[in-house]
Amino acid sequence: MKASQLFENNGELFHKVRTEMDLIRHIRTREGGMSNYNLLMGAGCSVTSGIRTANNLIDEWTLELYERYNNVKADIVESRSYLEREHASWYSSANPYSSLFEKKFDLPSQRRRFVEYEVDEKLPSIGYSYLISMVKEHYFSNIFTTNFDDLINEAFYQFSSVRPIHCAHDSSIHSISITSKRPKIIKLHGDYLFDDIKSTLKETESLEQNTKEKLVEFCKEYGLVVVGYSGNDRSIMDTLEFLIKQDNYLKNGIYWCLRKDDEISHTLRNLLWKDKVYPVLIDGFDEFFANCYHSIVGKNLDLRPNNKESKLQKTIQNIISDEFLLSKNTFIEQDVNTLKNESSKQDISEFLSNMEKDDDNYSDIGITDLRNLLEIDSVRDEKGVHAAYELCENYFKNLVNDDARTRYISKLVSLANLNNDKYTATKWADQLIDIDSNNVAYYLLKANCFDNIKEKRDFLEERANYFEFNYELYNRAAEVGYELFNNKEKNVKRDEAVLNDISIWIDKSLALEPSLSNDAWSLKLDLLYARRELKTFDHHGSKKDVNDIEGQISELYMHLEKLNKMHIRTLDLLTGKIYKKFDEENALKQLDLLDLASSKSVERKKQRIVFLKNRIFNILNEKDVSEDLQRRVKEFYIQDFGKKISPYVLLCKAEYMYGVMGDEQKAKECVVSALNNKNADIYLEKALTLVAAFLPELYEDIEVIANKSFGIIDDSAYYRLQHELAVFNEDYERAIVSIDKAYKSGLSFETYLTAKSFCHIKFGYFDDCLVLFKKYRENISQVEHEAFFLNGYFAAKKLGDQIYRDIDIRNVYNKTKDKGVEICARYMLGETTKASQIANKEIARNKLNYYRFLRWPILEGIELEK
Repeated sequence: MKASQLFENNGELFHKVRTEMDLIRHIRTREGGMSNYNLLMGAGCSVTSGIRTANNLIDEWTLELYERYNNVKADIVESRSYLEREHASWYSSANPYSSLFEKKFDLPSQRRRFVEYEVDEKLPSIGYSYLISMVKEHYFSNIFTTNFDDLINEAFYQFSSVRPIHCAHDSSIHSISITSKRPKIIKLHGDYLFDDIKSTLKETESLEQNTKEKLVEFCKEYGLVVVGYSGNDRSIMDTLEFLIKQDNYLKNGIYWCLRKDDEISHTLRNLLWKDKVYPVLIDGFDEFFANCYHSIVGKNLDLRPNNKESKLQKTIQNIISDEFLLSKNTFIEQDVNTLKNESSKQDISEFLSNMEKDDDNYSDIGITDLRNLLEIDSVRDEKGVHAAYELCENYFKNLVNDDARTRYISKLVSLANLNNDKYTATKWADQLIDIDSNNVAYYLLKANCFDNIKEKRDFLEERANYFEFNYELYNRAAEVGYELFNNKEKNVKRDEAVLNDISIWIDKSLALEPSLSNDAWSLKLDLLYARRELKTFDHHGSKKDVNDIEGQISELYMHLEKLNKMHIRTLDLLTGKIYKKFDEENALKQLDLLDLASSKSVERKKQRIVFLKNRIFNILNEKDVSEDLQRRVKEFYIQDFGKKISPYVLLCKAEYMYGVMGDEQKAKECVVSALNNKNADIYLEKALTLVAAFLPELYEDIEVIANKSFGIIDDSAYYRLQHELAVFNEDYERAIVSIDKAYKSGLSFETYLTAKSFCHIKFGYFDDCLVLFKKYRENISQVEHEAFFLNGYFAAKKLGDQIYRDIDIRNVYNKTKDKGVEICARYMLGETTKASQIANKEIARNKLNYYRFLRWPILEGIELEK
């Protein structure tokens, strides 16, 4: 009977079936970081490695034996019927493989040679690489197999530096300790290298005593996952049937993985009826372990050879180091030098294959220095910044090739900044400037060594005025000027002076380089929006002033379109216009323009256009839009974006797949792919919102990437991320310290106030929130920063402070376009039913809103429908 007949559509064992995800969750749950399950592998695991199945061999031997006995050929049905009818004395229809094998080959040595021929030169499939990776992570430790092939052992050597204990003979099994931490492979029927493999009917009816005892011993401490095994060996099935009846054995159960088309024998069917035995339907060995690995380990599979970790490479490195000065011998010296050169070439080859991950151009330095710089990066990733700095400094002190001098110093500047040692970073940067005082890149590098934003701005302004024909310095001065503008509480007189300086630098930059490739066009648009914000703040500017700036913004957009509406800069800024002020009709027009641009673009530009389209679709996903736009959102996010897509797009896709489509597995795949991207650190805050909602098992991955991102992302972004991690872990003190550091490093004033006030009310520090609110509420715009005002009013209401007034809250939700703000305002006013209705409508539209609302302390106690 087929598995599908037993397990699907209310078959007789339908009630016992467990899903693949059920089993994966059990495997994921470990005690003390060690596995709870043994693995039993059968012949089905070897099929995709090119080894013929038992069914293939059964059909072949059945036809051959019929022809031998009758001197004519027949089809398989007639041949099988003939053997059952005329040769029942030796042919077993319950176990045709073993009975036919014995009849086909008379002697053990013949059977061994046949098996050896079948498995010769076969290589492990991808499923084995997933399995070995899970063994390395301690999700499996003990592997029993009925297979004669050496695929599992070969997989350990191909995909890992871990070496298992390999037992293929009964006499060697007795000494294995259950407490040994090394993985163990136990071959229940022996190995093709020995003549005493168990393949005939009589041989498979009994296990050797030591093998049976070891199987019993391991089943006392572990459950059992069975994959690729049909259950046709009486000896194994009898042992399992006995153990399943014992209370002290197989406490974690037996999970028997089967494909829908698998034939279920009478013996296996009986076992599946027993308590603690559960069938699990899977697509196959490779697919099951792929799903296991990605659901539990959550990393992309890396099959690239890790040559530095291999025993051969370690041996070569030991020879090259020549600790005992053997190279005094002429021949040894020759061969050691050859090994050194080959080793260098191998490292460089690996390095060049990853060049696209690094923006640096190393074409001007030699192989030795290239190796050294590669090693420094590797040490930084594996042992930390301090160790990498010491290694880099040591290489620099022993430098032979003066051409590479600036490379090492630049690396030392970066590492010192990563170590938060600004003094040392500045010292090294000054050395670069001493070497070439006209290299603008060195001044830009030194600018990153300033902690104080104003000092950094002043330094860049002074250098820009000196190098008056370098537009990049003007741009960087303008960027830091914006940081200064956004980082301080609003002061109209001071802020207008800052914006005037920025305007001068932007105009000078565009005068030098007017093409659309100049970032100053983006900076100019930011300048106009900043001026508009300043004019609207506290009604400082007249309506005419605001209208004038709006007119300048419109003129700039038209000018950009006139220059080249298909240029990526223009497309980027026009998309940002939709983001700043959403309008459904304009969103559709911009999407059509992006489609047209994509149809006429090279691949690299197409990837950027996908990123821009994602920005619009991500807004649409958050709004109640027409069916036509909903259809376009769906079409966009269900497509396969390929390997080079931005992690931000993947995270937005994850939001859609989980929140709208309800596909948790696909959403997780997107998040995992995003976290494995080289630019993942830029978007970790967005990833954290998804992890906090439904992927807590990926939190450690985010934390690892976040802790390595210091110096790679802006300091303000780094500390903002650390703040969010602290809030996730409910660590109030660390959250406050981190957000203060983020502000000191350049975080905008408004963002700082919103995050800090939220943190105060999240952890019940209403007094601190109210003090913050009273001090700064006059310094920021309520329209632009509603969350800060809601947090402040909520704290005031909690404390019964007179600053709280219902009319102010009502004013908030009457003006807002944000459903979340409206829900909070209504709930604070006691309109709980209406607030719940709106909230649950938003959850029905996108279920990520459930976790979003659940996180907000203002909505504590609201009735939400998950």
